[in-house]
Amino acid sequence: MWNLLFEGLQEHFSQGPDQLKYESEKIRVLNKYVNDQTKKCLQIGVNQPYTNKFGPNFTAIDKFDKRPCIDINCDLLDLPLKDSEFEFIVCNAILEHVQDPFQACRELQRVAKPGCEIWCEVPFAQPFHPTKKWKYSDGYLLDTFGDPSLPADENHGGDFWRFTPQGISVILNEFKPIAFYIAHAGGIGFHGVRK
Repeated sequence: MWNLLFEGLQEHFSQGPDQLKYESEKIRVLNKYVNDQTKKCLQIGVNQPYTNKFGPNFTAIDKFDKRPCIDINCDLLDLPLKDSEFEFIVCNAILEHVQDPFQACRELQRVAKPGCEIWCEVPFAQPFHPTKKWKYSDGYLLDTFGDPSLPADENHGGDFWRFTPQGISVILNEFKPIAFYIAHAGGIGFHGVRK
């Protein structure tokens, strides 16, 4: 039953002009910082199939991913970074995998300079995905948290949260919303600027 509900919501969220607007705006915002390498940027995770961070001016962090494209392996709940260090932060498909997204967002707000832009994608109506490789056995989803047999980017710690536009604006309360978008596969895109 839940799969049918999620499939219907995903179909609704993944089609139409809102999706095209979201994709074009995401590319525009990212390119602004990729093309201006004088700006110091923070990239939370490097999603597969990408093997590189967005640019040399991006610091890529991840707790579990040990690939060479990650600059710092650390916990998002306690970043080993200076206050007010970054002018742009991109955090896509990460916060649902953090046990305390409230603390994670306090850390993102701490390392953001005033005027820092953020692009954050979070799930709203997406299926449960505790790792990038779901393991089923006899119709049950098995817990693969901490499974050392998974490749570096396959184990991302669990799947704990879903967000509404109001919810993401509450936990990123130090960022003034510029826009909310319907993101791919039942997600929400949040574009904001640090107050």
